[in-house]
Amino acid sequence: MSKANSPIKVLKTAIKRLNKGWVKSQWSDHNPDTGVTSVCLEGAIFRFCQHAKTPQQKEALQACEQIILERWVNDEFKIEATSPERNETAKKAALESGGRGVVPLYNDRVAQTSDEMVEICKLAIIRLETGGPIEDDEFIEFDPDSEELEDLLPKKS
Repeated sequence: MSKANSPIKVLKTAIKRLNKGWVKSQWSDHNPDTGVTSVCLEGAIFRFCQHAKTPQQKEALQACEQIILERWVNDEFKIEATSPERNETAKKAALESGGRGVVPLYNDRVAQTSDEMVEICKLAIIRLETGGPIEDDEFIEFDPDSEELEDLLPKKS
């Protein structure tokens, strides 16, 4: 598969969309005064569709789901407005489903930021490029137009 038609390209495009505008609790929001359309993470991956239309979109979403699920399992975040028991029940259901449905839960968290959405995409790109998880989850700076793997590797302090 060419890199132009890959889940990595889908994720790089999603980063560009998220950087233009990010939104919670809805697929997209267009501000007619500024002309800016903001999208949620799924909206950025699917290009405003309600589900994956291509295998590349599906694979990109699955990579994001796995990273989010791993963070949730490792108690790096909780779903707000739920009791600890409901959080654990939801986490168990997400594990059993292989992570389906965790992207909106993560996207819509009260304390969520657009930088964290972009970070999930960057980590998913690394996962797809390297074939496995990475140990260093710090924010990664790279040019989304670049095809160089070096641009995707975590920077060491």
